[in-house]
Amino acid sequence: MPQLKNKLPRMCKMGKYAVVNYQRKKTVLGHWGTPEAKQEYARFITEIENNPLPTIPVSRPGEKLPESREGLVSEIAAVYLDYIKDNNIQESDYSLCKATVDDFLLPLFADCLANSFTPKRLKQVRGKMVASGRYCREGINKLVRRIIAMFSYGVEEELCDVQTVAALREVETLKKGAKGTFDHPPRKPISEEVIRRTLPFLTPILQAMVQIQWLLGLRPSEVCKMKVGDIDRETDPVCWIYHLFAHKTSENIGERKIYLATPVQKLLEPYLKGKKADQFVFSPIESERERRERQRAEKFSRHRRNVTSVVWRIRGPPSMRVTIGILIAGRFNMPSKRPTRFSLTTGKSQTGSPIKFDIPPRHS
Repeated sequence: MPQLKNKLPRMCKMGKYAVVNYQRKKTVLGHWGTPEAKQEYARFITEIENNPLPTIPVSRPGEKLPESREGLVSEIAAVYLDYIKDNNIQESDYSLCKATVDDFLLPLFADCLANSFTPKRLKQVRGKMVASGRYCREGINKLVRRIIAMFSYGVEEELCDVQTVAALREVETLKKGAKGTFDHPPRKPISEEVIRRTLPFLTPILQAMVQIQWLLGLRPSEVCKMKVGDIDRETDPVCWIYHLFAHKTSENIGERKIYLATPVQKLLEPYLKGKKADQFVFSPIESERERRERQRAEKFSRHRRNVTSVVWRIRGPPSMRVTIGILIAGRFNMPSKRPTRFSLTTGKSQTGSPIKFDIPPRHS
């Protein structure tokens, strides 16, 4: 006798509706082919995988809500995201919360009543995070705490009950070695040798930023958001003071004062000239300009080598080689000033005034 397999129910079409048959019961998911029907089906399958006999009522599209202050999960999520955005909370926190809501919570329980979001449903969302493989174990625990904080704010806005939040807080965090999770290896400091070997490949602005971070032990964000007005150069001209008002631990220790000695001052001086107090010390526009200038210089040096190799392959008198070299250089808009020039007759470098290429480029 063949072995029976437990297969998940499929979404079927019944007239203009999408239905699913499970446990000899037919559940209407919505209109066939709509995103709402697919969302309800995904949530239905998730509940079956975690609980073969679901007893939690599921709200369907078009269902009338009872006359109470209870809201939907999607409403609480929207209100909480607006709260984070309007209260000038860190941008990384807002992006992390939005990714959690859009990728994991709403695809399963967007139309679910807030008080119907039980700890078991929170575990279903956490299971989807684990299955995605996008976050480590500590990152998943952090996202779960974000969801609980979202419902806690829903209590403040009278969109759900306190009992719902208290039940969600009873969900234990993922322990080390939990099934399907992984942990990142501990971060190790970068050696000074690696930094010195990397600096030649960076633009001057990035070189200064890396050296300042290395000397002061700052976080990358603390170097990037450094403003001219945050640096006090008048109180003590010998030792400047960098006032860091907003940082990672500002809620615990408040303002941080970082003292800048002479080596750091020499690195900062070129980027403080001609800037106002509200401008950033390091600008990505300037860094990109320096990178393009370096690429342009390398391109011209490559053209010079190509012109020299082409000219030396020409058979003829030296005057012909000089004429052809000047024409090729003018065609590629090569700079006219060079510290030295090469003699095409002797093949040796000669000092003196360089050849001026006054021939305009050819127009197509």
